[in-house]
Amino acid sequence: MDDALDQVPSSQAAPLAVALLNYNGDEFVRRCVHSLQRQTVLPQRILYIDNGSRVFDEVSVRAVFGPRFEDRLGVLRIEKNAGYAGGFNAGLSRVMDDATSPGWVMTLSNDTELDPRFFERLLPLLQDRREAAPGKIGMLAPKVRAMDARDVLDGTGLAICLDGMSTARGQNEIDRGQYDRLPDVLAPNGVAALYRVEMLRDVGFLDEDFGFYCEDTDLGLRGWLAGWDCRFVPESIVYHQRSSTIGMKNLGKLFAVERNHYWVALKNFPAPLLVLSPFLTVYRFALQAVAVFSRRGQGAVFGAELGLFRLVAVTLKGILAAMAGAPRMTRKRWRQFRVQRRSLGEVMLILWMKRLRFHDLILRSAPGATPAKGHVEHGKLRA
Repeated sequence: MDDALDQVPSSQAAPLAVALLNYNGDEFVRRCVHSLQRQTVLPQRILYIDNGSRVFDEVSVRAVFGPRFEDRLGVLRIEKNAGYAGGFNAGLSRVMDDATSPGWVMTLSNDTELDPRFFERLLPLLQDRREAAPGKIGMLAPKVRAMDARDVLDGTGLAICLDGMSTARGQNEIDRGQYDRLPDVLAPNGVAALYRVEMLRDVGFLDEDFGFYCEDTDLGLRGWLAGWDCRFVPESIVYHQRSSTIGMKNLGKLFAVERNHYWVALKNFPAPLLVLSPFLTVYRFALQAVAVFSRRGQGAVFGAELGLFRLVAVTLKGILAAMAGAPRMTRKRWRQFRVQRRSLGEVMLILWMKRLRFHDLILRSAPGATPAKGHVEHGKLRA
């Protein structure tokens, strides 16, 4: 640890546990850990989760974190890759099984870097001792910026279309503070998301059927439907290297997004929106065709390199997989009704007011900015 790190105070701890997930990302996780070492305020607990990496050595892991984390670091090794949701769920279970755990838990991907005052600026919200109950803040969404273009947003919470598709709000826009006065979002981006432990006890963990992609959207919506609010915290900043584990133009990713967004809708959306879903899907497909043939928006990313035939094939595969899983998702939907506390009118109104327009998702480029390489695709990193 260098002299600058030795000067960082460590007497105060933020009342949360950080679950840091890594899968074959040693070159990224060192940068993430280094940013944790530089925090002006440390988290109370850190759980390092190795999600079945080819090479793992606990002694080396503890050496990377160093003596400053010696009394607050736990290490969890998963022998076989459990996917993004399964990896984090194992960590969440470990944290919440400990009766002395703090009141908040944070999911953190390996390819992130935290601003040195990240936890310090969260303290007022984390230390709020008012009763933790539905109707209170249950989720926090920090500001995410692009790692390689640090004035470009990578997200300010999640934005959700009326068919269940989602992406990071403000993604690829130059950060001019345009979202700093819009604190209410539906869900945080799982790359760096904070959840109140009581909310997780209320609605459960990430849905492992999703594997990767959209599972943070699903968890956020379940929490929101149960009455827990999500607050965007622009003062707390994290930098993200987009899709460093899976890659930018991976067909498996496209399949997962296509399948899982239907499951998000089936589990969480009110019946009137489900009735409209086939029509919304046809409209989305039409816009995606325009994007591919005109090389605009998503079409500029996927169309040229993957080709129309493969895009159509993976889309159909995703639809068929979604249909196969529909009975299972329907059963989960009925089980969730026991904790749903928002009225139909409120849900319809808020989903409409906060909706992400299909045109913005599929065709729009960032105003006034050329997105940095590696920061133009829909979706979120999954370890």
